[in-house]
Amino acid sequence: METNNKLTKKEIFYAISDLLDECDHIELAMNQLQSVKSEGLEDIGAQAKANAIAKIVEIRETTLQKTLALYEKMYDDIQNEKDMMSAE
Repeated sequence: METNNKLTKKEIFYAISDLLDECDHIELAMNQLQSVKSEGLEDIGAQAKANAIAKIVEIRETTLQKTLALYEKMYDDIQNEKDMMSAE
């Protein structure tokens, strides 16, 4: 990171790339879902576990989307700042 504490466009690109590669939570959730033993349609315990795992993945995906939106905004801000400087 630069000494002025501003991310560069390249650093933002790498951060977005890392973010998009992050899918361990989905693999973990799938493994956990496979390990949930169900005694049939009436097994509310298994249903509750499956619903909880799904909710965790949903929340994590929402967090990733918001983080991506933040990086996009930061990139746009850098680009706009650069455009304004070149217009002067």
